[in-house]
Amino acid sequence: MPGGSQQRMESATTFSAMGPRERIEALVDAGSFAPLPGIASAVLAGPACVGGEPAVLAAFDATDAGGSIGWREAEQLIAACELCQREGWPLLLVIDSAGARLTEGLRALGAFRRLYRRVLALAAVGGRLLALLPRHAFGGASMLAFACERRIYSERTLLAMSGPTIIEALGGRDQLDARDRDAVRKLMGGKSRCRHGGEEQRVADSALAFREATLRWMEQIKKQTPPPLDQRHGDLQARLAAFGREPVPPSPADPVPRALARRLEVLFPRGYCAGFRDGVLWGTAATDAGPVGLLGLLGGEPVGACRAWLLAEGALAFSHAHPALPLVLLMDAPGHAARSADEQVILSAYLAHLAQVLHHVKERCPLTLLVTGAAAGGIYVSLACPAERVWALPRTCIMELPPRAVAQVLGAAEEEDRSSARLLALGVVDRVLSADEFARAGRTLFDRGLP
Repeated sequence: MPGGSQQRMESATTFSAMGPRERIEALVDAGSFAPLPGIASAVLAGPACVGGEPAVLAAFDATDAGGSIGWREAEQLIAACELCQREGWPLLLVIDSAGARLTEGLRALGAFRRLYRRVLALAAVGGRLLALLPRHAFGGASMLAFACERRIYSERTLLAMSGPTIIEALGGRDQLDARDRDAVRKLMGGKSRCRHGGEEQRVADSALAFREATLRWMEQIKKQTPPPLDQRHGDLQARLAAFGREPVPPSPADPVPRALARRLEVLFPRGYCAGFRDGVLWGTAATDAGPVGLLGLLGGEPVGACRAWLLAEGALAFSHAHPALPLVLLMDAPGHAARSADEQVILSAYLAHLAQVLHHVKERCPLTLLVTGAAAGGIYVSLACPAERVWALPRTCIMELPPRAVAQVLGAAEEEDRSSARLLALGVVDRVLSADEFARAGRTLFDRGLP
């Protein structure tokens, strides 16, 4: 153990009980960590050596608002990603976080959009990312974990898109009794998560075990590359099938509901051809500049694992069939689903995978997201972060989480200014335009790098 102290780690408290600096010091070679400069936040980040190899570590402080991610934390993590890409070093994320910083509202949502886009870009250029999960990883923090190529859990770890109290509050105790610790661990504990195999690994809740697992991973990445995107896509489909949830893609034979058809006729007056099933839209549309791909999560329902996988499937199918043609995503979905059935298959994995697929597809097909109704939570992140431009129709409802979920966490859901001007100022959207203006913007959909 170069530069480390085995005796110090063996006599220390459990890894889950340590603070962020203690966790970093237990993982790195003694005296090698150098914190990055920046404003105070719940994330401590900087370069160090692990087993004699350079790396960048970022550890969350759960005593600071549950380690939640606001704009300060996002900026610190973006700086860590930039250092990794510049130097070619791996990024080790020690995640202990409740997710988005709800007290910051839309500001945190805009910041997380920038952060997750940066993480996707790092992975896309060959960056190597490891998630170490000593205790809690909820919401956006769990999506960060699944942007990494491997996750290391302990028996104390809980990971889910929605925490136990939110699942109970939104779905009732038939979904989950948040007071039943055994039921919670059975659904979202480290042992449960690792039953899916793949890149999920469980170790003892000790600093030594987490360091040894990190050292093994750093040796492996010298010889192995992450599994290809198509393989991960197939693995997630097989997981759904194993739980009796084989997704069925929409086809042109599946009619579009009349109310939605009227909206599409305004947005694409030159015509469209699409099928609609269970809130998912697949098809093509005509614009004054040429044909575009058309995908959507519509109908105002929360999005679970099946819908997220189907949208990823549609994006991959379109990019293979029509390379270089633009792809338009339509969104009216008030967040991700808070259901036990979706957490059984690890909803975070599907939302992160959808974001990765869309980031991959946009390298071939210019990608535009148009919010037509509601947008919130992890599904907004999955669609907005990879998109080259995020547009919204007037009077859309974009928020961090639905009010009931916010009230469950904060005790009350305060009214927030969600005006177009504020959405634009905070980087939540890039443009607000009417349906008629969108219909006339067809040529813009073919441009890259324009908001």
